[in-house]
Amino acid sequence: RQMAFLQRMGFQPVFAGDLLKPLPLRPIVITFDDGYANNFSKAFPILEYYGMKATIFTVGADNDRGRDGRLTWEEMRRMEASGLVEIQSHTYDLHTIDAQGRFAEMPVPQEKAQQWQARIVSDLTKQHVTFERELGHAPTVLAYPNGWYDAALDDLYARNGLVLRFTIEPHIAQADDIQRGQVPRIPIFSW
Repeated sequence: RQMAFLQRMGFQPVFAGDLLKPLPLRPIVITFDDGYANNFSKAFPILEYYGMKATIFTVGADNDRGRDGRLTWEEMRRMEASGLVEIQSHTYDLHTIDAQGRFAEMPVPQEKAQQWQARIVSDLTKQHVTFERELGHAPTVLAYPNGWYDAALDDLYARNGLVLRFTIEPHIAQADDIQRGQVPRIPIFSW
């Protein structure tokens, strides 16, 4: 129903990675986070039916480990080959929360700034290498895991090739958001 509504209203789906290009009238970016298996089994057939594009942000380590309920690299290759799906980064292995409630991208106590930066860049490098190996391209867009970020993290990702970073701040993205590289999203949950 949601895709039919968007189509009826004249929205033109574009990939997240296309936001810095000239856009059609009424552009919309449809995103799915975490790389769940039902993105292939349930969402993809709907996207095919309506001819709608979407971006899936996946956690590379989950895919490499064959985590139950997550997409396989083969499924992602098939969806990208359709021209309807773009796969982008949700980090390689930083989509976790520790026992103290800290998100994995946050500095840990006693971690020096250089150590923190090295840890984040190491994860980013793993994701780039994995994407190149499995999908034939490096990610250029990231969705922040759990929506957490700060200025230092955003700057670090921007300096390391992630030109757009998607947040979960609930408002419609404006041109200045996109130029800044921080793209808000309006979440729609199905549960």
